[in-house]
Amino acid sequence: MSALPRHFAAALEAALDGLPPALKHQAETALIGQKLTTSFDTEFQKLLDRPDGLKIFQEVSNTDGLGDKLLGNLANLPPAWKASVLSNCYQLIDSSNSQKWWDADLEGMGFTPAQANQAHSYALGVISRKQPEEALKLMDEAGLDHAGKENLLSTIFSRVSGNPEKSEALLAMLTSDEDRKTTQQVLDRNNQTSSITALEKPADWLAKVGSMDANPGDAYEYLSMLRNWDQEKISALGDQFRSMPAAQKQQAAQILTDANSDLDPSLKGEALRAIAPRKAWVLADDSGLCCDALQGGPGVDSAVYAGAGATDAQNRAKLLEAMKKAPLHKRGARFECHLVLLGPNQEVAKFVGQCWGKILEAEVGTEGFGYDSLFVPANEDRTFGELSPAKKDSISHRAKAFQLMAAWMRENGVA
Repeated sequence: MSALPRHFAAALEAALDGLPPALKHQAETALIGQKLTTSFDTEFQKLLDRPDGLKIFQEVSNTDGLGDKLLGNLANLPPAWKASVLSNCYQLIDSSNSQKWWDADLEGMGFTPAQANQAHSYALGVISRKQPEEALKLMDEAGLDHAGKENLLSTIFSRVSGNPEKSEALLAMLTSDEDRKTTQQVLDRNNQTSSITALEKPADWLAKVGSMDANPGDAYEYLSMLRNWDQEKISALGDQFRSMPAAQKQQAAQILTDANSDLDPSLKGEALRAIAPRKAWVLADDSGLCCDALQGGPGVDSAVYAGAGATDAQNRAKLLEAMKKAPLHKRGARFECHLVLLGPNQEVAKFVGQCWGKILEAEVGTEGFGYDSLFVPANEDRTFGELSPAKKDSISHRAKAFQLMAAWMRENGVA
């Protein structure tokens, strides 16, 4: 999971005392994951000292960036922790640290050969997503059994199935007749199936991602396709997702939970519900900046307003350009936070927090992030970028949404 943004974490921590025990535990666990990303050595030692530290670590082990930070501490872990780390290696290893995990002398750090092989095999699979040539070179060194090789080859060649030249170049790198035979079977199978780009109907999309043979490595392509769908198709996707059989629904949920903010938070929440522990509560958040002069834009695209991968500065620059001709009386705006809470017994509750204000013609202040240096909240004469974090968090859209959620849970006796 992504680490909680600082502003989100602050709002959540401020609302802790108003939450019922069950949800409070989940919130506290999420906050521990956040603290591990910012002060790893101190916070990780606290976990090691806690009787329930290993259980909590297992719950937060998929926090972004944790695998990289943990790698330098593997040798000093107690045996039970080492076993847990390796059983959760799929949550710790990603494209940013896969080479480091591959190069790590895990046996020298006290892991068994089987444990080390498990982590190295997974790291190799991650490497193959962006560096297939390198993965093929390392394949024999990894000591994979037949099933492991078949899985790796399937991952590599499925991702280039639409590029014959790339497929041929990679195929030429194989030195084993058995590997070439296995790969050819993968290529033949891919040629008999529809391409991802041909999936234009919600039912077809769900059938593919919900099938047991859907390749998790293709998640990005599946999700990218949803960005081109209108609200009607997204709504149909949600309706059909809710009625899917349990097994297929869980498969589809694995991909939907990685979806960007284009999806309704209710759908993202239901996807999380499908893969979360049965008794867990699930919370989904979707927030954005809505400007009057832009008919509510950038809205759900706030984080990617200037394009995928855009920096906060680039998003602010595009906003200023889009609003440079807007007169003062049309520079009104609001930050809006939508929370959707789903309970283990099909409870569904939605909460909307808003913070109204206006957009300036130039940036002022260095605090915060995103559009903070351009936004002056109502009844204030300073931007979010000038206010202290504590002041901002007390009046923010997220704080208001969390206050509404806490009140609802108290009123409904949720424990």
